[in-house]
Amino acid sequence: MSVSKSAGVTVSIVSHYHGDFVIKLLSDMSKLAVGNIRHVILTLNLPEAEPDPPPGGWPFEITIVRNVAPKGFAANHNSAFVYCNTDIFCILNPDIRMLSDNPFEEGLKTLSQPNCGLAYVKQIGRDGIEHDYKREIPTPFALIRRWILNKPQQRIDWVSGAFMMIRSETFRSVNGLNECFYMYCEDTDFCLRIRAKGLDLCEAPATILHEAHHSSRKKMRHLYWHISSLIRLWVHLLLRRYRKI
Repeated sequence: MSVSKSAGVTVSIVSHYHGDFVIKLLSDMSKLAVGNIRHVILTLNLPEAEPDPPPGGWPFEITIVRNVAPKGFAANHNSAFVYCNTDIFCILNPDIRMLSDNPFEEGLKTLSQPNCGLAYVKQIGRDGIEHDYKREIPTPFALIRRWILNKPQQRIDWVSGAFMMIRSETFRSVNGLNECFYMYCEDTDFCLRIRAKGLDLCEAPATILHEAHHSSRKKMRHLYWHISSLIRLWVHLLLRRYRKI
């Protein structure tokens, strides 16, 4: 199904004490993507103040969701999708900055391509170096090849959940994100299930700045979640949950 480039987008952002980042991101979106964004769902996963609107208010509808208890990546964005009132849904990290181009406009154009199931964009850090945002399935063999043998990836199987645009009907058809995963591998599983439907992951010609924080390398709790999610993903692969890939 084609997507009109004028179609409205609902954006889901989850904040974990990302207050200053969120204000900057909303400001970027107000300046560069006001023609595309219709609705923003901002989930405050931890207790924090709501962002103050600018004089005259935000140029898009904004819904604030306050969690009574923290949720994981999948649960937060699935809950946000309940508020989605547009044909396009976008999952967006709070620590993203928009540069000179409009990733939402380019994402809409890319989603209009035949067989495109999910649109993503290039991610760079403040140093201008490209992030590792598109990867092959992290099987034990792929991880050994990458981290020990230092060999390049062989293909692109999934993309980072920092920016993912998808048709709302496609999100429903795959039953959203898998809440069996917690904080890690949700984006991997999501992309694999989209591809199992015969749809493609398509890169849009736009670039965003991502100030990524790799918590799994710093905190034992996050490392535990990361390893647990990897094991769960490997079990899914062994059980052939992603049959058409």
